[in-house]
Amino acid sequence: LQQSALELESIIKSGDAGACAGPLREFVSSSERAMAAIGQLDDTASVEGNETEPCDVDAAAVTNYTNMIIPLLADSDLTAGDHIEAARGIFGGRVAQQLESHISQYDFDAALILLRELDEKYGGDSASRS
Repeated sequence: LQQSALELESIIKSGDAGACAGPLREFVSSSERAMAAIGQLDDTASVEGNETEPCDVDAAAVTNYTNMIIPLLADSDLTAGDHIEAARGIFGGRVAQQLESHISQYDFDAALILLRELDEKYGGDSASRS
């Protein structure tokens, strides 16, 4: 990708617009391959802050958090958004960002789904909670 960008830049600087077509196609193709490779990386990585979901999540912390926040979300209670930082500490930045997005868009159902999935994966079974 870098090499094709340098080649394209050189041609553009030379002023030979007619010679750009081939290198431009190569640059676009290289970009698409790079983006595909990035998409295949572990999707737990967060672009913002380069945070990742922790490998060792404290099951008790997950259960305590979901026991506290799931009822708020089930009641469409906006105060659930006050607890995003706790999610960041337990699950990592990416999950907290998703949760914050759902709550700020009043998509409490999506927030509930996310938290129930996390509870099943890391903490326990929240199916008995509403």
